[in-house]
Amino acid sequence: MSEAKLQRIAEASSYHMSPEDFRRHGYQVIDWIADYLQRIETFPVLSQVEPGQVRASLPPHAPESGEPFANLLADVDRVILPGVTHWQSPNFYAYFPCNASGPAILGDLLSSGLGVQGMLWATSPACTELEAHVLDKLAQAPWYKPAVAQTGTNPPVNSGEAVLLRPLLDDVVNEESFLEIAHPTNAAGSV
Repeated sequence: MSEAKLQRIAEASSYHMSPEDFRRHGYQVIDWIADYLQRIETFPVLSQVEPGQVRASLPPHAPESGEPFANLLADVDRVILPGVTHWQSPNFYAYFPCNASGPAILGDLLSSGLGVQGMLWATSPACTELEAHVLDKLAQAPWYKPAVAQTGTNPPVNSGEAVLLRPLLDDVVNEESFLEIAHPTNAAGSV
């Protein structure tokens, strides 16, 4: 590292993003995501890059100083976006888009902003209890017959999402309820 670089590091008051910069850049990122979602179907579903192409497009060395945030978003468009499989594209018929809807993205943003670590109840009681509550509501859906619920006032202290979600998914996949989701019966009982 150069002497000048070491001097700049020693003189810097903070390398953290200020709340004002976070707000300004956050708006830019939200605008970028909204624009991406608006044009997602214009991209080829599967990435068209060759192996190593994205990495070859990146600088070989770490920068000596930061760049304007606009350059980062331009790099996302120029380097990253061509190497992305667009899972949420309406043209991708192999999977059903659900994890990057507007509400899901905003939920992730809130969760990231709070620094939520939802592995166990002790790491985030609010996360674990909200998750249990939402899964209880899912278990009460009219198409879901088996009773798998984490009801009550006692939190599932040692459970993470796998413990809460697994019985529900097992029932949906292994029971008649799955067939009713895939092929609802009419009043006469036929599919």
